[in-house]
Amino acid sequence: MKVVIDGNIGAGKTTQLNMLEKLGAKVFKEPIDEWPLKEFYANPKKGIFPLQMAVLRTVSDRGPGIYERSLFSSRWVFWEWAKSRNLAEHEKTYEYFYEKHSWSPDVYIFLKKSPEECYLHISSRRQTGDDKVSLKYLRELDDLYTKLLLHIPCKVHIINASCAPAEIHSQILHIINNNECSEMLFSDCARVEVQESCESRGKVQRPPCPIVCRVS
Repeated sequence: MKVVIDGNIGAGKTTQLNMLEKLGAKVFKEPIDEWPLKEFYANPKKGIFPLQMAVLRTVSDRGPGIYERSLFSSRWVFWEWAKSRNLAEHEKTYEYFYEKHSWSPDVYIFLKKSPEECYLHISSRRQTGDDKVSLKYLRELDDLYTKLLLHIPCKVHIINASCAPAEIHSQILHIINNNECSEMLFSDCARVEVQESCESRGKVQRPPCPIVCRVS
């Protein structure tokens, strides 16, 4: 069972992956330190192809686990953004390797946060390439993600990522438990904690917060 947690830059994906990893989940984070992000932001036309080829090579299917993004984002968000701005070179080569390495998740969780909120979050952290991310770029990616969500070929759950990280974490655990993924993704002890968390979530009244939409 492969679960993907996706979202715009600065939506809070890494925060949630870290929380799940501490709980004992098998997590696959984006290896951004292996990607030529600085080169891309310095020269998008020259850098987009090597960056996305690195993504295709490293965001691979590793079996059951929780993944930070999938190759859908590479193809239908970042590569599509490059194509729309005439920045995409070697298109046939990219498409060949995308088809070769492409894989599909079983459950897709999207952290929905406005570009403005993402930009504020990015401004408060230190991550490779963050200083080059503009609000305009985030808005363009947000539009492409909106289109992508309509075509994901599996269960899609949209979480309001404006909520507190702990609330988002609770919602993710609830989704995993409801999709009967916990046995494949967590150790025995962690599964008990996931189930207890979901049970308590159903009993405790929480403050109003638009929570989860399911698309599919």
